[in-house]
Amino acid sequence: MDDNPIFDQWGTTYFNLSDLAAELRALLGCEIDIIPSQGLKPRKRHRILEDAITL
Repeated sequence: MDDNPIFDQWGTTYFNLSDLAAELRALLGCEIDIIPSQGLKPRKRHRILEDAITL
């Protein structure tokens, strides 16, 4: 599992994140973005994390 890029350190897959995003869109009625923290671009990281809402 460590060598597989579709899993993170907790075993979460991109499919899990996609399902979560779809469910949250349906519940909240708005567009959302779910991005693993290591997927943030360095120059935008600070600004994004200021606006982030941890679930």
